[in-house]
Amino acid sequence: MAIIRFFKLPKPKQFEHIPIYYDSKKEENELGENKNSRTFEDSYETANKSKGSYRQQRKKTSMDAAKSNIRILIVIIVLQVLAFYFLFS
Repeated sequence: MAIIRFFKLPKPKQFEHIPIYYDSKKEENELGENKNSRTFEDSYETANKSKGSYRQQRKKTSMDAAKSNIRILIVIIVLQVLAFYFLFS
């Protein structure tokens, strides 16, 4: 018995994964070398940069939220004025 289909269903996409060999000893050695090459000044500068960037991001996020709230309030007021105008004119 033949089934008539109006829509052609897409075939599911094939998942292709190429396994990668993971060497935990090699990674530990690389991490150890990186830790030893860091100096006190490098770590201090990195800490200061991350601290300042977090503050700037936090300030920007709060300012964006305030602008969004004001924009929503203005839209609501305009819609109320238009509804009042159309209902009572």
